[in-house]
Amino acid sequence: PDLGGTVFRPIRQSVVAKAMRVSQSRVSESLGRLVDEGYLDPGARNGTSNTYRLNLTHYAIEQIVDQQTAD
Repeated sequence: PDLGGTVFRPIRQSVVAKAMRVSQSRVSESLGRLVDEGYLDPGARNGTSNTYRLNLTHYAIEQIVDQQTAD
């Protein structure tokens, strides 16, 4: 698995919605929020899927800031 966030992976919203038992619009909104908050980087469309890359740098920085703020 690419845990370094270097590869864009296709995400089919309809598949995620079915697996999570939520509406496709809910999945779309949630993915959009993750993009807006910097956790996902959007890529090109891949057929019927959107592609995203996990932004671990953003997550790591947020964790460090949270930890330093708590100290």
